[in-house]
This record gives sequence, structure tokens and C-alpha cells, in this order.
Amino acid sequence: MNGNFCSDQFWDVNQTWNNQVPQFSTCFEDTIFISLPCLSFCLILFLNLCCLPRSLSENTLPWTWLNISKICLSFILLTLSCVWCGIIVRDTYYDHDVPYSSLMSSCSKVAVFFLVTIVMLKHRLCGVTTSIALSIFCRIIDFSKNDFYSWRGYFYAILIFLTDFVGKITLNHNVHLMSLSSIQLQSALMGALFRKNLTMSTAARKDHASGALMSLLSVDVKRIQWFTIQFSTLIAAPLRIILIIVIMWQYIGISTLAGIGIIAILFPISYFVSRVGWKYSGSVAYVPQVTWVLNRSLKDNILLVKHMVEDKYNKVLDLCCLRPDLEILPAGDLTEIGEKGVNLSGGQKLRVNLAQAVYQDKDIYLLDDPLSAVDVHVRKTLFSDVIGNTGLLGNKTRILVTHDVSVLQDVDLIVSMKDGEIDEIGSYNDLMNKKGSFASFVEEHSNVKEAEEVAAETGGLTISRLNSKDSAASKDYEMGDQMIINAAKCLENSEEEIEFRLTDDERMEVGGVHRLVYWNYAKQMGVHFLIGGALGYLLYAAFEAGANIWLSKWSSDVSSHNGTSNTIWRLSMYGTLGLAQVFSSLLGSLLLVLGATRASERYHRFMLDSVMKSPMFFFDTTPVGRIINRFTTDLEVLDNQLIYRIEGWFNCIFSAIASFTIIAMNTPIFLASLAPLGLIYYFIQKLHLNTFRQIKRLESTGRSPIYSLFMESIQGVSSITAYGVQKDFIETFEEKVDKYFVCVFNSFVCNRWLGFCLNTLGSLIIFIATLLAIQGRHTLSPAVVGLIVTYSLTVTESLKWLVRMNSELEDKSISVERVNEFCHLKPEAPWDLSCEGLTNDWPQNGHISFDEYSTRYRENLDLVLKEVNLSIEAAEKVGIIGRTGAGKSSITLALFRIIEPVSGTIRIDNIDITKIGLHNLRSKLTIIPQDPVLFNGTLRMNLDPNNEHSDGEIWESLEKSYLKTFVSNLNEALEYNVEEGGANLSAGQRQLVCLARALLKNSKILVLDEATASVDMETDSLIQNTIRTAFNDRTVITIAHRINTVLDYDKIVVLENGNIVEIGNPTNLLEDQSSRFYLMNKEAGLI
Repeated sequence: MNGNFCSDQFWDVNQTWNNQVPQFSTCFEDTIFISLPCLSFCLILFLNLCCLPRSLSENTLPWTWLNISKICLSFILLTLSCVWCGIIVRDTYYDHDVPYSSLMSSCSKVAVFFLVTIVMLKHRLCGVTTSIALSIFCRIIDFSKNDFYSWRGYFYAILIFLTDFVGKITLNHNVHLMSLSSIQLQSALMGALFRKNLTMSTAARKDHASGALMSLLSVDVKRIQWFTIQFSTLIAAPLRIILIIVIMWQYIGISTLAGIGIIAILFPISYFVSRVGWKYSGSVAYVPQVTWVLNRSLKDNILLVKHMVEDKYNKVLDLCCLRPDLEILPAGDLTEIGEKGVNLSGGQKLRVNLAQAVYQDKDIYLLDDPLSAVDVHVRKTLFSDVIGNTGLLGNKTRILVTHDVSVLQDVDLIVSMKDGEIDEIGSYNDLMNKKGSFASFVEEHSNVKEAEEVAAETGGLTISRLNSKDSAASKDYEMGDQMIINAAKCLENSEEEIEFRLTDDERMEVGGVHRLVYWNYAKQMGVHFLIGGALGYLLYAAFEAGANIWLSKWSSDVSSHNGTSNTIWRLSMYGTLGLAQVFSSLLGSLLLVLGATRASERYHRFMLDSVMKSPMFFFDTTPVGRIINRFTTDLEVLDNQLIYRIEGWFNCIFSAIASFTIIAMNTPIFLASLAPLGLIYYFIQKLHLNTFRQIKRLESTGRSPIYSLFMESIQGVSSITAYGVQKDFIETFEEKVDKYFVCVFNSFVCNRWLGFCLNTLGSLIIFIATLLAIQGRHTLSPAVVGLIVTYSLTVTESLKWLVRMNSELEDKSISVERVNEFCHLKPEAPWDLSCEGLTNDWPQNGHISFDEYSTRYRENLDLVLKEVNLSIEAAEKVGIIGRTGAGKSSITLALFRIIEPVSGTIRIDNIDITKIGLHNLRSKLTIIPQDPVLFNGTLRMNLDPNNEHSDGEIWESLEKSYLKTFVSNLNEALEYNVEEGGANLSAGQRQLVCLARALLKNSKILVLDEATASVDMETDSLIQNTIRTAFNDRTVITIAHRINTVLDYDKIVVLENGNIVEIGNPTNLLEDQSSRFYLMNKEAGLI
């Protein structure tokens, strides 16, 4: 033992005040936190022992499980304290460095637990109960019966104030700790889901669609969080029930069994009602056939998780032919790429994916058809400079999946596949000398000269958001593989600051939730449901107050002159009031639940209808995570949480009114304190709401980036796993989760601050009401005094929960506000319109005419089609060609009214398409897009979603699209389950399914928007043959990627800068050596 009392300083400023995480010295903890409280408690226990009677009481408490458990727990704590004290004594004997403070603190704990054990045993022998609040309450009742000194009453009032205050502070701290635990649990579960998503096998993904995974992340994890917060209540509930039963037994004896019997009957009724993974090694890079682009800048997409090396980065840009794209992108490589690369062409996305793989510098490269969607010149450049033996990857192992026979002579080994099996394997010369199926395939396709658009696909540019002046010039460029073109390159103006972002920050309201939001919810709910529910809870509060008043009168009854009392009469009325409470509460709850369900269904329907009818640019500028957030978390609040806040609000406000009324009737002076207390409650609520409201809005917007990244990881899991960057994506995900939980934590802290303030005020109300009851003891009966004190306890809870319900109601109403925003999106043109002359079989011929037609993508952007005049006769085959940005896809978008005209008209069979509804128009047109669209469901559903055709017609369409043999060999045939996005079909099969769907629809007008740009030559040939035969009497418009596919068409339209510069028969245009069509063919090597 050293000569010092402590081993360190008692107070160290640097350790506490000047530290990020304040800590206390060991000396301070041993003395202030342990020894001082223990010695004070020992003094109180000693005084309590002295006040107990020395002789044993006749009312000795029997041994119960509660008594036994309390004494056993105390004995265990005493034993542990003695063991720890023994350790300290031993260390003191052998080690001279143990301070006196440690010995004193350990001895203090031994003394406390020893005295606690003695006091509990003495209390049992003397028949003393130790429920502090109940004991004080009983003493107040005794005080009102007897003529005790007034100071005792004031002392009891102070005691009941302190007891209530300390109990609520402890409970508030417990809720805070449980809230922190819920945050940790929820963040851990979200991280675990994200990790599982990155390691889930392909077989497992068949049973877990992306929507199901998103539901786990957005809804189920949130519910587990709330379960954690309420877990302590769940654990404490049995202990509270046991304690109440023990207390009731002490006062009413065997009658307690009646209540227990009711609980035993009702509880079961209420209960009834109420890994095989895989991953690539880190040395593998993967370029998928279905391109995967992140919603980040182009530079971030290429770097992925690697650090920037300027020379290497520039070299990759040059070799992957991305330099020309950077010159026309509004912010170069800092341009934001939209979700799924909506503002890039198919060729651009493919080259970005290839550049991404090259920059990662791996040992093995898996290249799944990376040359399909680029023109012939870019293809040759990519192969020679990047993929081939002389390219940047020449010293790497490359596995190239391709249908381009022109590159096969330059590869080391060829593996020819047929029907899922290896057909032939060897070098190019060996296989050609064998004269097998491979040689036949090469000979068949080697004479087919492919001609693509000469200009590299450099057009897909981001939408730029202008500042408030909005005066920057803009120019639109096309994306050949998209139905939607997100134009516009905004030229930088020196007087303006332009943010080159495709997506804006999520809109967030400021200030209180507008009254119109509440009124709109009430209308969707049904005003009759709302008023009926409020009336039910009003009756419940009235019957509850009446029952309590009746009970107080009953307790004051005296026996009548014949020795009998009014027990039967009192009991009957009390039971009647109890039944009235049950039915009124049930009525109010039922009406509100029905109304809330109605409102939730209507809001979901309105929001879905609004989103589905929004213009296509809405989906390009709105991240999918933001939409998912509204349809999951916000709607879940309307489905489950909001109704409980409404019920709680009605219950609290009517209970508070009833409580105040009863107290004021018996002690009118209490009303004098009501006004200032009401103002204090109001200002506390207002101060809390101003902060809490905005934090909850930040919390709501913080979820969207999490959902967006989760969806991106689902779509690109193969690339993430192949590159071995799971850790980096997990870190990014965790950063977004941490930012979100900063808002969640702050909202919990705001709630704890509110709880502290309300609990303090509640304790003051109890203190005031008790004082007033004590002062009026000479005019009030003991039963009324008990009623006042009881209701003072009740009113504080009612006021506290009223303020909390106000806050919670506004919090949950933010979800109504956000859902309501998506219910009122700017829609497209009307879905249905009556038009004179429009028949059910329109269009009968398929004649299309553009008359002085001009259009733009959005207001304040330049025209993309300028006074176009074009006539397409019935059953005519028209090919539309032009350089990227010429306006080819704008023709398609205008025809489907994805974009609306600025001037001029489009007529189909002499009917202006702006005069008919979008449904009538689009249902009569058919399009085969470059990226095939398939849904999770049966093959029959994908071919005939409206179930309008017979099996014979479906099989006929499959035969014409060369899929009959494939489908016939399937066990399920037409009931074959197509996975999400057609993942269990090849790219060519997906495109042929789209062709079969078009054949089945059999529209008079067919549009092909570069439908064969990403398929192999064999599939391309099949599609072209079907179009020539099956659609020979239909009007066909083809946006051409391969010029050779439209050389036999009736008419060629050449576009340039939104104008038609040439139109005519392909043969005639080729004869004119000055024509642009001739020059394109010459530059492409066809002439």
C-alpha cells in the first residue's frame, strides 16, 4: 500500500474538459461515484432500521417468489462485492501500489449490500411494504383522514414529487440506451444485407427478386429497430404484472384471483387475434454483356475504387476511344452519368465498362461481347489497341465472347459453342482446315459487310441544370439505344454557374407541415370515419372519468340504517360504465383503422398512377432509390404507423381534458396554474418541433442514396465481385448508412430532450395538485383526495403523451407530405381522349405524315427536330439514318409522344395524334428496342401480357421468331418462368422474344430502334428475315445502326441536326455520288 490516498489526480482538466470523449480519473470514480453514494445510502438504511419496530409484527409478510428473488439477488450482489473486496485486500497485502480509494470503494459496496439484505429481512418480519410511491400515496390518504400537522402533508408532497421525477428520469435514460441499441442493430442488419447481396449465389437469386431484397432493407429492418426500442417494455411487462398482483393481494386478498382469471382467458384470445456463395478472385476483370454504369461521374465509373494516376488514366481514355466523348460532354469526365447510364448511348456505356476493366489492371479479363454495339472503325481500334495481342492487354489472359468473325484470325485459341456444349476447339487455321461447322459459319458470314454509323457514338449527354437565370444555350444529342433521349448539352456562360448534374437533390420542405396536407389526408380517410373515431374516443374518456368518479363515491359510502350497503347497485353501474368504455374504445379504434386503411390504399393508387403517367425524363432525373423510398418507407408509415399516432392523439387530448376537469371541479384554484403550464407545454412543443421536423425530413431524404446504391449493387453484382471491390462498395454503403443514422440519432436525442422537459413539468403538476389536495383536506373527503392525486398522476402522462403525439403526428405526416408530392407530379398528356373519326381498328392503313413538325425535349432547350416534312406511305419500309445527334431517335419519341410538338403535326391515317389519348396511340404502335424488356413471370405473360391471344397464335409467333424449338424443349413450355430482366435467357433470345411479342401484337406500324445493334449476326439475320416476311404489309420504321440492314428498304431518310437533308430510294441515293448516303456507305467500306 502506498502512502497516497489516490493513485492519480482527483480532477484532471485535460482528461475531462479538454478531451473529445470526457473521462474521469480513477480517484474521482472511487470517491464521488462509488464511496460517497454508498456511504450516504448506508446512513439512510441505518436510520430506516432505527425507525422500524423492535418487536415482530403480527402482519409478517409471507414468503413469496418476489421476496425470495429480491433477497437472493441481494445476497448474490453481497457475495460478489465480498469477493471483489477480498481481491483488493489481497492486492493491498502483496502490492504496495494499491491506493486507499480503491479499498474504501470496495468496502463501501460490501456495507451497502449487507445493510440492504438486513433491511429487506427486517421489513418482511415487520410487515412493511417497500413500494415507495404506493406508500406515500397511502400516507397522503391517512393524512387527509386524521388531524396531523400540516408540515407532514407538505413533506409527502415533496416526496411524491421526487419519487416521480427520479423514476421518469431513469426511464428516460433507459429509452435512450435502447434507442442507441436499435441504431446499432439496424445499421448492422443493413450492412449484413448488403454483404449478403454481394455474396449471394446465382441459384439463390432466382428465389429472391430484387424487390424482395429491397423490402427487407427498407421495411423489415425498420420494424426490427422499433422492436428493439420497445424490448425493455416487453421484458418489464411481466415484472409489472407480478408486482401489481402482489400489491392487490395484500389489499383485497383472494378477490385478486378474479382479475387473474380474466387475464388468463383474454390473453390467449388477444394473442390469437393480434448458404452456398461464389466469388471471383481479385485478379479477374469482367466486362458484362449487359452494361453496368453507376450513378456517378464518368471518371468515377472508370476509376471505380482505384486512385487516380494521370498518365494511366489518359492512356485508357485514348485507347478506349473515349476522348471524343469527353470533348462534347458538358463537364468532360466530371459529367454525372444517370442511373443505368440513361444519358449515354449503348456504345458509350460499353466503352466505359471496357475502360473500367482496363484501368483495374487485372491478370485475367472476361470480356462478354464488348464489340457488339460499336461501329466497325471503333471495333477495329478497340481490338488492336486494347484487346488484341498488340494491345494494352496483350500480356494478360483474355477470354473474349464474340460473334464478330473479323477478329478471330488474331486470337490464340477458339472455342466454338453449340447448344451449350463445346463443338470445336483449336486455332483459327486448324479449325478452318477441318471444314467443320466453324468453317461453315465463318464462310457464311465473312462475305457480309457490316456498315455502321461512321461517327462514333458520341452523343449521349447529360441534362444540365441551369441557375435561376436559365439563359445558357443548349444543344441536344441523340442516344441511339434509348427510347428516351436526355438531351442537352448546356454551353457555359461566363455570368452563370452551371452544375453539370443529371439528378437534382431531393426536394425537402421547410417549416411546418402545411394544413392542406392534414386536410387532404382527412379527405382520403373519409371525414365520417375521422369524426366517428374522435367521437368514440371522446365517449371513452367520458366513461372512464365517470367510472373513476363513481368508484370514489362508492369508497365513501357508509352502511345504511339496516346494516346493508348499495354494493349491488354500485357494482352494476361500475360494470356498465366499464362495458361502455370497451365498446366506445372499440368503435373509435375500428372507425379510425378503416379510415386509415382507405387513405393508405387511395394514396398508393394515386401515387402509382401519378408516377406511371409522368414524362419519361422524370425517371431519368429521379434516382430509383428515391422512388423506392416513397413506395416503401413512406407508404409503410401510412399503412402502419400513422394510425397509431392519430389514435394516441385523440386518446391523450380527451384524457387530458377529463383529468383537468375532475381536478378543477374539486380544487378550482388549480385552474390558475393551468394557463402558465399550458403555455410552457406549448413553447416546449414548438421548440422541439422546429428542430425535430427538419431532422426527420433529412432522415427521409437520407434513405434514398442507400436504396439507390443497394439497387446498383444488385444490378452490378457480377462486376463488383469480379473486380474484387466488395470491400470498397461495403465501405461506401456504410458511409451512406452512417450519414443516415446521424439524423436518426439526432431525432432520438430530440425526443429524449422532450421527454426530460415533459417529465419535469409533469412532476411539478403532481406536486401542485398534491399541495392543493393537502390544503383542502378539511373540505374534501379522503376518496376525493385520492382521486385528485390519482388524476394528477394521470394528467401528467396525458399531457406528456399529448405533446409527444403532436410531435409524432407531425413527424409521420411528413411521409404524407412526401407521398402527396409524388401524387401531384406533372403528368403526360391525357391517357384517354375521345376523337372524332377514331375507330377501334385504327389505323387501318398505317400512313404517317410529318407536317412542319418541330419539337424539343424540355422547355428552354433547343429544337431537336426542325420543321420536318415527311410522308410515309402505308406498308412502306423506311430506314432512318444519320450521325449521332442528328435526330433519329427523336422521330421515334415524337411518334410515341414521349416528347410533345412545339409546332406542326404528326398524322396517322389523317388523324392528328395530339388529338387522341396516349393509350389509344401507343397501344396501336409496336416497338422493338435495342435493349429488350422482359419481366419476371411466365413466358406466356411476357408474350401476351393482356391474355388476348390463343395458344395457337402464340406458338405461331414463336415459330416465326425462331423460338419454337427452344420453347418446345422446355419442360414448362409457355409456362416457363422468365427471371427478372430475362436473366435466364441469352441476349439473342431476349431480343427474339421481343420480336415474337411484336408479331403477336400485329400492329400496322412497327418501329425498330436499333433493335439488332447488340445481337450477333445470326440473330440479326433472323430478325431481318422475319421483318421482311411477316411485316411485308405493315409500315416499318427502322432507326439503323447497321446500314446494310436497310439497303433493301423502300425509302431512306438522312437526318442532320434535326433536319431532313436527304430522302429517297436507296438505289437512287447510291447512284448520286454527292449524296450524304453515298458518302456514308463509302466511309463505312460498303462501296
